[in-house]
Amino acid sequence: MPVWVPAFAGMTALGEVREEFRSQRWEPVLVLCLTPPTPVIPAKAGTQVASQQASAIRAQPTSPRGAKISQITSPLMKDPCVYILASQRNGTLYIGVTSDIHGRMEEHAKGLIEGFTKRYSVKHLVYYEMHDDMDAAIRREKQLKEWRRLWKLRLFEQANPEWIDLYDPATGAIADMPADAVRAARS
Repeated sequence: MPVWVPAFAGMTALGEVREEFRSQRWEPVLVLCLTPPTPVIPAKAGTQVASQQASAIRAQPTSPRGAKISQITSPLMKDPCVYILASQRNGTLYIGVTSDIHGRMEEHAKGLIEGFTKRYSVKHLVYYEMHDDMDAAIRREKQLKEWRRLWKLRLFEQANPEWIDLYDPATGAIADMPADAVRAARS
């Protein structure tokens, strides 16, 4: 007899109730056998891109400000990323995580995401970190959200002391943080 059993974050796992007998006493016992939930990552239709197409787009153009554009220049690439937005210098901060930084920044810039960032006009990208997988990015996001404001400011002011908006809404490009550009020039 199949039953639905709640699992993680609104997901469900299909379980099965069956009768088993204890050792030699032959007493019926109900046992619930759960199949482990498989991780599901929702995606918008049409956003999946073959890795060959994504790697072919990884160019290094410059932004209108002359800053070198990072390796994540293609809006088609999917890389886990933790980002910090600000409303203005020393203004309201927002920490988020995404696998599509270009798409997410476009949504923030146009005010398409209802909630905190739209209400407080938090849309200037001042910091981002790329991660190897989404689990690592989510852990880092949760860690940063627990930090005190001063620690967050120190973190991104080391990489972007002028609070420059790293996202260019006209081109959709995301520039390297100023400290990254300086380090790259030295090496």
